[in-house]
Amino acid sequence: MPEVKKKYKLALALGGGGARGLAHIGVLKVLEREKVDIDLIVGTSIGAVVGAMYVQYRNAEVIQSKILSFLDDFIEKKGWLKVLSDKQKGTKHSLFNELSYYIQRRYLEIKTLTRVSLEDKNALYEPLKNILIDNDIEDNQVSFAAVCLDLIQGVPVVLDKGPIIDAVYASSAIEGIFPPLEHNSGLLADGGPVNITPVEVAFKLGAKKVIAVDVPYGFHKMEKFNNGLEIMMRADSIGLRRLREIELSLADIVITPNVSAIHWANFTKASQCIWQGELAAQEMMPQIKIALAKKGWLTRVKDGLKRYFNPRNSKERNLFIKR
Repeated sequence: MPEVKKKYKLALALGGGGARGLAHIGVLKVLEREKVDIDLIVGTSIGAVVGAMYVQYRNAEVIQSKILSFLDDFIEKKGWLKVLSDKQKGTKHSLFNELSYYIQRRYLEIKTLTRVSLEDKNALYEPLKNILIDNDIEDNQVSFAAVCLDLIQGVPVVLDKGPIIDAVYASSAIEGIFPPLEHNSGLLADGGPVNITPVEVAFKLGAKKVIAVDVPYGFHKMEKFNNGLEIMMRADSIGLRRLREIELSLADIVITPNVSAIHWANFTKASQCIWQGELAAQEMMPQIKIALAKKGWLTRVKDGLKRYFNPRNSKERNLFIKR
């Protein structure tokens, strides 16, 4: 964890979730419209992508335009996105489609077993260069940090300085899909497994208050498991869900867009996710304004002591002196 060098009045913690995380753009549109000043943005995975764009462009509409244009080209070139998101619950398929899906899925599984990643580094790095300004994190007016996972040390890593594209790439390099980033003596990848919504990181970096944007996945009861792999994945999913709940309990405000039914790889639902982000943020604005107006108990005590020992407030001070 980087050393705390300054205090931030308000931080925004943007969670990971693939396509669902595009709801962050809708949240930013509302916060911008309501003139809520953000001093620090901490993001994981897609949250790091959107967060980095916002600290650079400071305009949610610009981010939306760039993201949607980028996705049109990206989705067309990444056939595995459709394969991963195609098997939606309740969707009916013909026998041909089922067979095609099975073959493609098996192909992806074999590829991930025989190589480090489905894609090479440039498959993600080059698109990021098209939507981000190639500068250092410190060059931006709003502070930013990206959360990653060091696969060698097995610990979360927070990047809050240096090349912003490297930081965003590392945070969003989904394990098995894109190769990890070599950084110092570590290998950095998607921070989701250890810090899906980085509330705690925001506080440790010096935030006084944190608004978290959580983009959860659908969690349904399972009564049947076809193999051991499904059981392992289910156990992992339960653990991550519990970790997410603990992390979110630390936030002052949690915004939860209604995107849980959307598959993380289904980027064709981008506009819907953005809209759900707007709806969720607008609904939470009354609570956000209340939370921002409140002072923590320590701040209230300090303010009281300052007033008490200020000579100009002698009349106020005398009220506390017993006669």
